Amino acid sequence: MSDPVTMPTTAASTAAGLAGLTLTMTGSIFGLHFDAMLAGFAGALIAQTYVPSAMSRLRAFLQLVAAGGISGYFSPIGVAVATKLAPWPLPLDAMQLAIGAGLGIIAPVLVPLLRKLADRFGDKAP
Repeated sequence: MSDPVTMPTTAASTAAGLAGLTLTMTGSIFGLHFDAMLAGFAGALIAQTYVPSAMSRLRAFLQLVAAGGISGYFSPIGVAVATKLAPWPLPLDAMQLAIGAGLGIIAPVLVPLLRKLADRFGDKAP
């Protein structure tokens, strides 16, 4: 059995550690909701394990930070919409965690698709 200290680090584990540290350090400065932000971060980690791609450490880091930031900012909006649409009262904390995790899972998949769509229909300079 190999020693865990001497095992080589992968791009995903290095990026995950750095992204978690960055989100924790800067999240309160930008007014992010920590619970939704960390749920989005965890969702992005889950999405990175299922999306096959060879990413650099920097790109994986930026993807995790962006997914945590997106869920930190937009999950309160999702909670406000969900409370208006739900036919029964829902606990706001649990709903914010669920929406944050959902946004975190969707962001690493959806953002590259939106970028490809924007490149296809974007301004084609000569």
